[in-house]
Amino acid sequence: MTITLVDVAGANFRPDEDGDLKNNEFMTRLGVKARYIPARLAIARSLAAQGSPPPLEDHVELGRAIKGDTLFGTGASLATWFALIVQKADGNVGSLKELLSLVSAHWSRGLSLLESEWRHADGHEFAFIRRLVDVAGLPARGGGRIADQAPARSRYRSASYLLTSQPEARSGGL
Repeated sequence: MTITLVDVAGANFRPDEDGDLKNNEFMTRLGVKARYIPARLAIARSLAAQGSPPPLEDHVELGRAIKGDTLFGTGASLATWFALIVQKADGNVGSLKELLSLVSAHWSRGLSLLESEWRHADGHEFAFIRRLVDVAGLPARGGGRIADQAPARSRYRSASYLLTSQPEARSGGL
């Protein structure tokens, strides 16, 4: 069966029940109102980790759903997330059911990894974000092609901007 982006956009992605609680905790810790923000962080953190996440047990209770187009966005964003997930699985995602299971596993593992990073940062948001930047291998300072291609947005070109600016200054988005 071929999975289309329309299928992914309309699908209901769910963490396990414990993951749903951890997701809510990260919403509070990070001061965000949208459930998809810690979910995206968790999935991205799991995708960056070595190996595949262990599959969730068949009998595990699932948490609340997030529609695919909310969790991953639309258009190029949706396609990018889908490609990253399939690539991490070595292309072995043959059905929507398999994709749903795989995303749940990444979400669960990612939340556990984020929890570990939070403890490593002693519960300080700045240190937590800094730790995620370091783990991801992102530059702490901007420069290079991004600044050359988008001079009007050059203040957003580095992780250091996100880490050092005030939240109200970031509210305009990236």
